[in-house]
Amino acid sequence: MSEPVPDDVVQALAATASRRGCFGEPLYFFTETPSTNDVAATLADRGAPEGATVFAWSQTAGRGRFGRTWFSPPGAGLYVSIVCRNGTAAPYVTLAGGVAVADAIRSATGLPVHIKWPHDVVVEGAAPARRRKLAGILAEASSGRDGLQYGSPTSHSR
Repeated sequence: MSEPVPDDVVQALAATASRRGCFGEPLYFFTETPSTNDVAATLADRGAPEGATVFAWSQTAGRGRFGRTWFSPPGAGLYVSIVCRNGTAAPYVTLAGGVAVADAIRSATGLPVHIKWPHDVVVEGAAPARRRKLAGILAEASSGRDGLQYGSPTSHSR
């Protein structure tokens, strides 16, 4: 199902293992997939543990809020979905994901990024009309009689 994980990703995960808990374990990598959220949902339905992560270089059927198409070409971004089974944390995954992505972009690039409530990470241009969306966070969930079965927050970064 998954392809071999690129060496630089393996090294980055090893360097952050003590800070990220269960997230990123196991990791499923794809050069291209229809949707990381769909793969994560399938894995969750099959019993994948909390923290199971799907990572792709491109998506052919990525989506945003309200089912809008999310353009996910190769080389333009990182597309990541994580299985979350914690019903207490689930309501906060969109906001927490946005904060984490914004912090990571700021640290890596120095860009003055902001969160456009509730799910977009943007960088301001010279004028408000010049705002550029850098990333979007989409959280999807499945629930049953016992509450949350799993959630699958996705981060799409450009």
